[in-house]
Amino acid sequence: VSRLAFVWMIFLGIPLAARGRAHVAIGMLERWLAPSWQSRLRKGLALLAAFVAAVVSGQAFVLILGQWDELLASLDWSAQWFVVPVATGMLLTAVFSLEQGFGPDRTADPAMSGPQGSAHAGSLAPGSGRR
Repeated sequence: VSRLAFVWMIFLGIPLAARGRAHVAIGMLERWLAPSWQSRLRKGLALLAAFVAAVVSGQAFVLILGQWDELLASLDWSAQWFVVPVATGMLLTAVFSLEQGFGPDRTADPAMSGPQGSAHAGSLAPGSGRR
């Protein structure tokens, strides 16, 4: 049961980190680009991330539907309870990736700027506030 809870915690935490911009980001390339290209890069990467997450989610749902009757060795539960958080978490990650790339800019909102308003983990200038 603890392993199942761990899988649920991880795969439901991924979209929360993505939505709260608490994920690791490397902004070196972005800083070298003109603002118009920064926006294009952000949107392109958001589309790529959403696409990959949607594919993983879709395949996880196919696996769930096709093998639900397979049981865990230790419990009389479907083994697919390990895959449900993958499907759900990746679907939410796809939605939140699109929201980040195409939604309103939330970087000016201190509530959405991560721990103590810090910059992304990939920022080369600590405390630069760059998102």
